[in-house]
Amino acid sequence: MSESILPLTTIRPDKGQIKGTAESEMELCCHPTYVKVNSLTIESDECGVDTVFDANKPFRVNSEIEFYGSGALALMALNVPIQVTYTAESYGPGTEAVIAEVKFNTSAGKLVYTAAATVPAGTLDGDKLYRISMLFRMGAEGPRLSIANGFISGILVQAYE
Repeated sequence: MSESILPLTTIRPDKGQIKGTAESEMELCCHPTYVKVNSLTIESDECGVDTVFDANKPFRVNSEIEFYGSGALALMALNVPIQVTYTAESYGPGTEAVIAEVKFNTSAGKLVYTAAATVPAGTLDGDKLYRISMLFRMGAEGPRLSIANGFISGILVQAYE
C-alpha cells in the first residue's frame, strides 16, 4: 500500500453555536502541524456579536485560525496561501452565495491569523433566516488540491428590513 503524499484532514465540531459564534477544530493528521479554527463570528454595528441584524446595513464575519505543533513555525515560514470563504444559504427559496472571501499567506513567526471581512449592506434579503458557513483551505486557491480543508457551518442568523 502506498503512503499518501498529502496529510489527512479531520474535522471535529466543538461546542456548537454560542450567540453568533460557532467553534470547531481541525487537525492535520500524519504531520507535526495542527490547525485550529477557533471561531466563526458574525457582528453588526448595532448589536456587536449577534445573530439578528438589519439587512440594509453591512455586517462583519471573522474567524481566528491558529497553527500549533512541532512543525508549525517551519510551515508558516513557507508563505503558504490561505483562503477563507464565507457563504450564506437561506432556509427556503432565496440566496445561496459566497458573501465574502479572505486570502492571505502565512508568515514566519506568526501562528495566529484573523480572517475578517465586511459584508456589504443588501447582500442578504431581509425577513429571512440564513445559515452562515466558513470554508478554510490551506495551500491552494480555487478548485486546486489543497494541503488541508475544513469548515464551520451552522450559525443561524436572521436578517430583517
